[in-house]
Amino acid sequence: MKFRQLTNRIALILTLVIAYVLVFGINRPEKALTPEEQVRQYNIVRERYSGKDARTITPSQVAIVTYYAPQSNKEHQIHFEDELYKNVSHYSMTNIADYCSYNGFAFFFRNNHMVDTETKAAYWGKMDVVEYYLKKGFEWVIWTDIDVLFLKERSLVDHWLSFASPNQHMAFVTECNDHEGELGTVRSGFFAVRNTKEGLSFLKAWKDTFAGFKGHFNPEQEALEGMVLKQPWKSWAMIAPHNKIHTYPYCLNYDTDPISVHFSGGTKWNMREHADKLYEGKEKVKDFQINFPTLDFE
Repeated sequence: MKFRQLTNRIALILTLVIAYVLVFGINRPEKALTPEEQVRQYNIVRERYSGKDARTITPSQVAIVTYYAPQSNKEHQIHFEDELYKNVSHYSMTNIADYCSYNGFAFFFRNNHMVDTETKAAYWGKMDVVEYYLKKGFEWVIWTDIDVLFLKERSLVDHWLSFASPNQHMAFVTECNDHEGELGTVRSGFFAVRNTKEGLSFLKAWKDTFAGFKGHFNPEQEALEGMVLKQPWKSWAMIAPHNKIHTYPYCLNYDTDPISVHFSGGTKWNMREHADKLYEGKEKVKDFQINFPTLDFE
């Protein structure tokens, strides 16, 4: 009797082991990723004050997003696919990743699959990217162009957003000029949108201006400037002065006052010099490639 009980138990254990192997497999190869999944796997969410990959933890309430060198057809060439953008992105992408890693922000940059370059120039895709991550549940999504450096690692850009009233759903920066602080000078290269129906409706309305502005030199920029002068967008917008959050290399005290600097146009040539200064002469580009290996600089 005892022998039969023992054999029954052994048979049961073997059955359970076989069932486990059939269901879960032993050293089963990982399922092949789709091209879209291969793109998304490089998105980074990290713990505050740590370089640890934390894509599985609860994300922060703020995401910083951009896109990194998406493909383009010849008719709609993307301005940052040229050599100049390729060179500056070597510094800017890793700098933004460092900033987000230190402060615990989600950083998403592998968004090429969201950008329609068959019918539009790439800069119209920023609305789609921001909308996508808002619908993922972030409270605010900050868009930044790729040619930006964050100068103050310990200054939280989301502190700016905490000043938004419940009736403000977009946050903008302005350029340093005679009209500083006026809505008509807001920049399209650095802005934030709140996860509200008003914020989402703003993005849709901005996208819908494409037909009327597609022939302009800076189409989405000019469309934005006109939009925020009208209601309801005007009353929904919060404006930050250029010398607090985001500025340009030709602005006064640009390298000491704000959190970030936008090296737009011909000022991109100065980015390497500032990146070297920012990291006190360290071999930071080499360090970045070690600490942030998901970036491909080939």
